[in-house]
Amino acid sequence: MTDPAGNSSATSDAFANFTIDITAPGDTNPAVSGVEEAPSQHSRS
Repeated sequence: MTDPAGNSSATSDAFANFTIDITAPGDTNPAVSGVEEAPSQHSRS
């Protein structure tokens, strides 16, 4: 019972890391654009 449980946990961790890695660069791109536009709009107002 510990063997399958540990394996399942390891796979979940690996998947989480992969998802974060892919989401990190993707989220940063839009985030920077949004943050840069945020101050720009504030100055315009």
